Amino acid sequence: HMSRRALVDLNGEFREVQNLPETLKGAEQAIRDSYGFGVGAVLLLQWLDDDGDTITVSSDEEWMEALVAKADLSLLVKASGDLTIVRPPPEADKEQTAASSSKDDSEEWIVIDPSDAQSAPNSVTSEQQPAASVASDGRAEEEQRRKGLEEMERRAQVVNDS
Repeated sequence: HMSRRALVDLNGEFREVQNLPETLKGAEQAIRDSYGFGVGAVLLLQWLDDDGDTITVSSDEEWMEALVAKADLSLLVKASGDLTIVRPPPEADKEQTAASSSKDDSEEWIVIDPSDAQSAPNSVTSEQQPAASVASDGRAEEEQRRKGLEEMERRAQVVNDS
């Protein structure tokens, strides 16, 4: 019986890849897709056999062997070449990747409006207000911030004069 899914450890980032094709090229593409890489990413697939030997997969036959040999296939993937993320990984992996990703959180698409953060650090985030009111508040907050800056400059002046 064949395992068509694998736990992939790609340069230390883990993902489960399902419905793996039976060709090595197809499997590489499935792994690229699940990490969001383009075709420029060069992947080297390895797995551990029952004797604990690392097997490098270099042909369709060897790939099929790996799928047949292991019910739970763990793949060690070394990625090189162009590792630009060309598209975000599929939604299903979101929770998993956020937890296991060792990269910084810039991938967590949370946009914080800097003017909100400065003028009202403890206030409710703008998501709970209708969008229209946010747009009209923008100018008022800008005005408030400018006044605040002018006030700080005035105080600085006073300190310098005394």
